[in-house]
Formats: sequence, structure tokens, C-alpha cells
Amino acid sequence: MLAADLDAVKKELQMLYDNGFRSLAIVFCHSYTFPGHEHAVGDLARSLGFTHVSESSRLLPMIKMVPRGVSSTADAYLTPILRSYLDGFFDGFDEKLRDGRLRSPRVEFMGSDGGLLDLQNFSGLKSILSGPAGGVVGYALTSWDQTRKHPIIG
Repeated sequence: MLAADLDAVKKELQMLYDNGFRSLAIVFCHSYTFPGHEHAVGDLARSLGFTHVSESSRLLPMIKMVPRGVSSTADAYLTPILRSYLDGFFDGFDEKLRDGRLRSPRVEFMGSDGGLLDLQNFSGLKSILSGPAGGVVGYALTSWDQTRKHPIIG
């Protein structure tokens, strides 16, 4: 494996940072097998001050580059917006509720699969379909006839 030219990458990242970018998606062609370069660039970006870095090899470690790229880009775009929203949400509560030290009540958020995630595991990528997925799960749970074991509608 060739070594990454981190000096050249640092210059490019610094230009992005100087132009106001604070969130970054990193997608390398073969990072599903060799994630080290993405990790090194991610660490470098964080050290320069980027507040959110989405590395495709951490988010979606699969062979197909386009789905990894789309997912990483969506995560890099949505997570900072989502975090800002959640900061406002938690402002009115005790800090223990946010950091997980308070066990009850527990705050969880609906993920794209219709399941629930705590704050540490919730991200833009995991929330992107939370509304539609939540609607489908809600529909399925409320339109099921327990007696006859089939959907009431459909």
C-alpha cells in the first residue's frame, strides 16, 4: 500500500477550512479493505478544526464506493444540522439527561430502520429516513389484527 501524502492533503484541507467548511465527507476507492488512509485524513481534518468528519469506511464498510460516498456525504451534511437541533432540544433539561448518566427517563431517537437510538449512536445517516420509516412501522403496528393475524388495511 502506498503512503498517503498527508502534507499535500493538509494544504487542501486547510484551504477548505479557510473557506468556511466545517464538515467533511471522506471517501476513498478501496477504503472498505484499506481504511487506514481515510482514518489518517479524518484525524488530520479533526486536528485542523473540522467539527464533523464522516469517513465512509467507518459508516458503511462495504465494497461499493458510490453508496459509501452518498451515505458519507448525507451524514456530513445532516449530522451538524441534527446536532445543532439536539443542542437546542437538550438546553431545557438537566445535563445528566444528555450525557446518559440519568437512566430514567431515557431519551431515544427514531432511526431510519424504525428502531430507537441513544444520543451517542444517533447521526444524520441513521436519521435520514426516520420519518418515513417511523410511519411505516407505526402503520404496521396499528393496522394489524391480532385475532386474525393479518393486516386490517391492505
